[in-house]
Amino acid sequence: MSIYQALYVIVSLLAFAVGWLGGGHVERRAVIAVMITFIASVLVQDFESGRIRWAVIVVDAALVAYLLREAMIRDRWWLLVAGAGGILNMWAHAAMFLDPDLSLRTNVATRWLIGFMMIVALAMGPLERRWAGERSVFMTWLRG
Repeated sequence: MSIYQALYVIVSLLAFAVGWLGGGHVERRAVIAVMITFIASVLVQDFESGRIRWAVIVVDAALVAYLLREAMIRDRWWLLVAGAGGILNMWAHAAMFLDPDLSLRTNVATRWLIGFMMIVALAMGPLERRWAGERSVFMTWLRG
């Protein structure tokens, strides 16, 4: 594992903890959705045709659809940022079709950078909640 992969994993785990402990139901569902996407992407990454990872594209598209749906029905700005990141991620997938000389390593690095933005947006959800004067689900549960 490279230093960048380790950093990505550490930041992701911290963002998941912040989203789960400091967020509401919207943030918690997003943490679950992103974790499922991470796990599913690892499980299906070997299903490819040439240099196109079709199964990863389907998994990422499902996450984008979920984030955009939530962004349209919820009053949370971080969902818009995460959904925009998801759209950029899909454009990065499309770049593999548009440029035959684009290496898989470059494509994955680009998608990691965009994914990092999405994870940071998720971690900002509890901060937005705090600014709005709302309690986290975790704190509400603790107080009973």
